[in-house]
Amino acid sequence: MKLGSILPAAVLAALLPLGVAAGVDKTAGLKEIREAAQQGDAEAQLELGILYEFGYGMANNQIAALAWYSVAAKQGQQKAAARAELLKKRLSPADIDKADSMSAKLPGKQPATAK
Repeated sequence: MKLGSILPAAVLAALLPLGVAAGVDKTAGLKEIREAAQQGDAEAQLELGILYEFGYGMANNQIAALAWYSVAAKQGQQKAAARAELLKKRLSPADIDKADSMSAKLPGKQPATAK
């Protein structure tokens, strides 16, 4: 799942130093990103966090952004961990607590089923 045409050029340019916008696929859409994130895809969770953080295609919601970044970071997504740390510096302790509570309800990587 890639950011595609979901993010405006200015946001993509701002994210390029982070390596987030590399390999942009113009066919990906918000619906596909949301579905993949909800199925536990850490890359899609990072991308959904970015969309919430910058308010593109949805309400600008820093708390939801931090929640999605946290879930992705717990799966080893280092860019999400970096975005989460930057965002925490701008949020109040109460907002960070809300994001932590929200992230506990979000899906992480689904465990493999035993055969």
